[in-house]
Amino acid sequence: MSPTTQKPSQVQIGDFERYAVFWMPQPGSPLAEFGTRWFGAPAESAAALGLNADDVEAAIVEPKRYGLHATMLAPFRLQPGKGVQALLEQLERFTATRAPVPLCPLQLERLGSFLALVTTAREASIRSLHIQCMFALDSFRGPANSDEQRRRETGAGKSTQKLLLAQWGYAHVMHLFRFHVTLTGRLDDQAAARFNGALASEVEALNAEPFALDTLCLVGDPGNGEQFQPIRRFQLAAGDSD
Repeated sequence: MSPTTQKPSQVQIGDFERYAVFWMPQPGSPLAEFGTRWFGAPAESAAALGLNADDVEAAIVEPKRYGLHATMLAPFRLQPGKGVQALLEQLERFTATRAPVPLCPLQLERLGSFLALVTTAREASIRSLHIQCMFALDSFRGPANSDEQRRRETGAGKSTQKLLLAQWGYAHVMHLFRFHVTLTGRLDDQAAARFNGALASEVEALNAEPFALDTLCLVGDPGNGEQFQPIRRFQLAAGDSD
């Protein structure tokens, strides 16, 4: 199946500092529309959910840069000598032979100090897809710069995480990978409880319509703290995963 191309505004696909592979909900879906409201209209979201607008604005500063997504392959710099077109072609070949994985139901959970949407549906299949994607695209992954390396080393507290970071450039991969859709940055216990209570009914409503990990998106990081931009969406086209 031919991929659907989404052209980034004002930036050519070869101009990004880093690239990543995300799952992102289908445009126009209830989940995508929720993400647009949550990250794009925090005052409106706060009013609808009974939260303080300033609290919501502060909570989404970090995650809104990435948009509503789940990371399948963490941001990386291209290996010298590797081109974006070859990366696109490899991702197209990969997705053409993989099948969608159901995600419903999503549930709200606190992961460390932030809130995220997670799923217990087909976790082994989702993790397997992540690992296969890493292997398929690893030859395109260049070394992180010193700032990225330092930040990732700071977050890799355990010896296993440090080993994974050294081998794969990121600590939460392989058996430590968990599919999650980040909604907030760090929250203290009281704020987390308020946000969790306010968002519970919203998440329940989202689960009324089934959805799946049925596409992978190549996204680009323009740098300078600007928002990640979708480059191209690829359908998982191998048919029913059951």
